[in-house]
Amino acid sequence: MITQLPKPHYTPRLPKVRAVTIALGFRCSDGIVLCADQQMTVQGWHKFRETKMYAIAGIEAPSYTVMLTYAGSPHAMKALHQKMASVTEQSYFDSVDSVKALLEGFLSEMQTEAESTEFLCGFCREGGSFGLLQTNACSVYEVNGYTNIGVGDSSLVRFLSKLLVSNSMKCFPAVFIGDYIIKQAKEFVDGCGGPTDIYILRGNGKFAPAGPRAIAKSSEAAEAIEHDIRSLLWLTANTEESERIEAFWNDLRQRAGAFLGREELKA
Repeated sequence: MITQLPKPHYTPRLPKVRAVTIALGFRCSDGIVLCADQQMTVQGWHKFRETKMYAIAGIEAPSYTVMLTYAGSPHAMKALHQKMASVTEQSYFDSVDSVKALLEGFLSEMQTEAESTEFLCGFCREGGSFGLLQTNACSVYEVNGYTNIGVGDSSLVRFLSKLLVSNSMKCFPAVFIGDYIIKQAKEFVDGCGGPTDIYILRGNGKFAPAGPRAIAKSSEAAEAIEHDIRSLLWLTANTEESERIEAFWNDLRQRAGAFLGREELKA
């Protein structure tokens, strides 16, 4: 008599959740701006929305804020956030270099996950200290200017970043440029979507989301950019239209003046 063994029971592995993110970071002259979409993808299943911004704020003087965003594993992001939030000593958050050292230590502890996830870290401290950090596996380096992670290496994002981003920016134009780049990525790059989170970290150690008025103004500015690019392409092909060329530059000055809060920009 042959005794049949029971069939082994297999627990199906749940599909991995991935944040196929576009996240942007700007180190501006007056603070840090971080932007990211909210779409999450469960491979082979479905998509849902979840913020990719994680903050650690110290409210006791001198106050500070550490803001993290990522592209890759939500589990890795939440683990890193918990590790950072468990640190209570103010001395670990007194400079960009100390935050950098803290990040490097935690990433070394979670090496496997760190290799598959990219992080951006904005830091500000009361007294005017602020900085932007980016990770590459277990390495952390400071960013001076602009950077992106996730699908930020797409040709569309590279083109828009080169066209719109300058090295010496203030937070307000960085908000509208970041919003515009992510808007285009959500429309043309697979995996990006949902609402956009935009946060500003200031030299007073505090952070705040970009206000609805700033976002509304960024949408107006985006339409103006597209309008002016189309006009410029048309004028390049019709250079004999001198009156139209002059009208184009006048229109562009008025749009830029309205965005900057001035009545007019002189030639």
